[in-house]
Amino acid sequence: MPDYTVIDSTKVLDGHYLKKLFWRAEPLKNEVSACKWLWLTAVEIVFGKEILEHMVINASVASVGNHPHVKDHGKIMHLSRHIPAGIVTNLFRKHIVEVLYYKFYRQYGILSPEESPYPKEGKRIIDCSQNRFCVDKTYLEQFISFRRAYDFSWLIINILTDAIIYFVSSDLTLAMLSALVVEAFRRFLKA
Repeated sequence: MPDYTVIDSTKVLDGHYLKKLFWRAEPLKNEVSACKWLWLTAVEIVFGKEILEHMVINASVASVGNHPHVKDHGKIMHLSRHIPAGIVTNLFRKHIVEVLYYKFYRQYGILSPEESPYPKEGKRIIDCSQNRFCVDKTYLEQFISFRRAYDFSWLIINILTDAIIYFVSSDLTLAMLSALVVEAFRRFLKA
């Protein structure tokens, strides 16, 4: 009996998630400085997995509201409601709101607003207090790739920290201890 080869030549989504994570799209280059983007990326790496998990839960709830594509979107909420509660997340809430706006709404398109927020006239503030956002369910399949990008980023941070500690101290035990400290720090941030 012959073995059949199974193929699927359907075009898949591009997998440039590290590029999406670290590099700004052209329209955002005029709105967000490179330093602020780097900071937002660091905040996203720290809290991204929890945000994605929270979005999956919110996407499972039927949407009710003024969004034009209600059945393709999750629960409509203010940006601050898309942030899971926690001691450390509450300390970084202001920065996580910016991550949600610039990265999850403007860069990735995962969040979709009922109405587009605009900067306040004469001020450098985009007040999203009157705007509600929902998760676009068509992006849920990409969440695993984003989680992998976050995990890979933590791996690089851990390896770099270990290598620096080893080259500075020439002590393998200290380098291994630094790996433990980085992992403990990562887990502490989820508190």
